[in-house]
Amino acid sequence: MIVDIASHILPPGHFQRLLDTAGSGFYLEKRIRSIPELWDLEARFRVMELFGDLDYRQVLSVANPPIESFCMNGESAVICRALNDELRLLVDDYPARFVSALGYVPVDDQEAAVEELDHLVELGLPGFEIYTHVAGRPLDHANVLPILEQAFERGLCVFLHPARGPERSDYPSEPRSEYELWQILGWPYDTTVAMVRLVLSGVFDRHPDAVVIAHHLGGMVPFFQSRLRHGLDQLGSRTDGDEYAHALDPEAGHPVDRLRRMHCDTAVNDASAVDCAARFFGPERMLFGSDMPFDSAGGKSYIRSALEAIDASGLAPEEKRAVLEGNARALLGLGEPG
Repeated sequence: MIVDIASHILPPGHFQRLLDTAGSGFYLEKRIRSIPELWDLEARFRVMELFGDLDYRQVLSVANPPIESFCMNGESAVICRALNDELRLLVDDYPARFVSALGYVPVDDQEAAVEELDHLVELGLPGFEIYTHVAGRPLDHANVLPILEQAFERGLCVFLHPARGPERSDYPSEPRSEYELWQILGWPYDTTVAMVRLVLSGVFDRHPDAVVIAHHLGGMVPFFQSRLRHGLDQLGSRTDGDEYAHALDPEAGHPVDRLRRMHCDTAVNDASAVDCAARFFGPERMLFGSDMPFDSAGGKSYIRSALEAIDASGLAPEEKRAVLEGNARALLGLGEPG
């Protein structure tokens, strides 16, 4: 069996609620409407069937836009509840397609978010997706970090997905990012910043068993680990008791080493990138992910290239099996193959 941890969906009911609530012109609307595999189950199943000989199955996660970006006045709690119930039904109704799903919580409302964490536990969903910022707030913000800590206390995992938009320009002289570089390059950067900020918040020291799965092979972290190490070392040498000293306390271990406590998916679909991430995180902390269906072929190109990247990587056969299935089973509590 192949378990795809990074397979995005807009369940039909949720997609309609998105249209009803956000209207037109919302974040990534044109792209979403052009990919029926996101919201049309039959179109999705036709792509998945191309890999039926591999017993290819998915762990669902909701696609952009972030719910908190289009909901106001407490609506996000209602939409999250309906979405999570719908995800549970999809897993129950199509067990040969979907082995599990990652839910969503109203991260703009702490009290409602904690209630929804309990609902995820009741539904038997192993965790939830969160974006690299919550309506502009970092994940270590005082209104956001407690939600993550409550999730870790319940044994829930967190799937970290970037959410940078075109309004964040690449140059001060321009009003917006051009050529979709906000996504192509901005998303790995935002993922990296969120990962480092979480580590420096001390959340992994308080919750050593916390599970955070960083999308796209952990952003820039594996490739830029040396630059991160040297840069934070220089920052630490200049602080001497200032505002950063608590985060850079050497007794807690170097922040780069603490980043290795995270997990990642393989959704960069390149063998050399897989090898780089495997050297940093270790194969036991990598989960197969394709980023389906966000290619130009409704997902089939990404699934195929993701599988080819694993096959062409330097991972040993038993490590490949772990990445393709075993790690996801152990991490998400999926049980033995059926």
